[in-house]
Amino acid sequence: MNQEDTTKARELIEQSSSFGLLLPEQPDFDILASAEALGSVLMGDQKVVGLLSPAVLPADTDKTTFPRLTGPTPLLKEFIISVDTSHTPVAQLRYEKPENRIDIILTPKLAPLGQEAISFHEGTIRCDVLVAIGVSDVEHLSNMADFPPEFFTENKLINIDIGETNSRYGEANYVDPSQASRSELVYHLLASRPGFSLPPHMGTLLLAGILSATHELTSATTSADTFTAIAELIRLGGNHIEAQQLIRQRQQAQAQQPLMLLQLFARASVRSKHDEDQSILWSFLTTEDFTKTNRTPEDVPAVLEYVRVALPKSLVTVLIWQDPAAAASIHVLLSGDQAILDAIASKEDAEQISHGIRLRATFTSFRDAEESVHLLIRTAL
Repeated sequence: MNQEDTTKARELIEQSSSFGLLLPEQPDFDILASAEALGSVLMGDQKVVGLLSPAVLPADTDKTTFPRLTGPTPLLKEFIISVDTSHTPVAQLRYEKPENRIDIILTPKLAPLGQEAISFHEGTIRCDVLVAIGVSDVEHLSNMADFPPEFFTENKLINIDIGETNSRYGEANYVDPSQASRSELVYHLLASRPGFSLPPHMGTLLLAGILSATHELTSATTSADTFTAIAELIRLGGNHIEAQQLIRQRQQAQAQQPLMLLQLFARASVRSKHDEDQSILWSFLTTEDFTKTNRTPEDVPAVLEYVRVALPKSLVTVLIWQDPAAAASIHVLLSGDQAILDAIASKEDAEQISHGIRLRATFTSFRDAEESVHLLIRTAL
């Protein structure tokens, strides 16, 4: 990581008093833990932290585990007083500041100015710094958020991520692909602050984020630095047993899904095969699977997460699915080893999703998709 970016990120945090958090549309547990811990520590320093749209937190997000994200502090917005001057032009505008109030004084030009010509509405959110966690490029932000593109270029932005494909769009790019998780990265950022301290329950949450991202330390991205971060978090009061319990609770909550969604999971399981030589798990969903279970492509990321966790552990999990609205359109999602996903995303047009990537290219048949993806994975290995 560029030391200049590290210093810049730390300076922006110390010099700012209000922060807007930007997360992917479908943040995974690691990203949620990172955002919650960062927000909690900053709010403990009397800073204002708010969650900006469009992140949709999973329905099973526990309010006691993620109080800052599930009940965020509203960020300040501009308050705009509008005057209709089409019939009553204004000759002069000034303001005075008597004790405990501000008087805005409008001098009409041609006709009396009445209340009917005045309206009020909210303007742009105001914050000192935007903090994006786990978002690979600013175009993805501008496409998914209810803000104009200039909102992300005119505001100072700290970009926190571990992906090789991150486009480093921030004023400070705290991006390190050598880290196994965003939680690990956020811990190092917080630890670099003067007078650093971490509440024990936040240490536990960051531990859980690391365990989730590394599949409980079985991922190839797990390094000696990961174990060092875990040891330091435990020394600061993080509880390894409670962190594991948080992961188990999340997995149990995800298992308690609507019956028809469970049926879709089952269909993907039946249509799965394991390539032991390449350590690739292949799962498939057809148009019939969606129609028989009355589910939609919106459930596909949940299916990928299910097969990733429930079926044999593999270096890469591939979900190939047929669009029920266009049977000739075959799509691909991949999860697994981050280095492999990054290598594929660096050569193919792909977008990040929870626990993986989605290829933007489509295929005309399952066989075509499988052969093409197999080649991508072999090349990345």
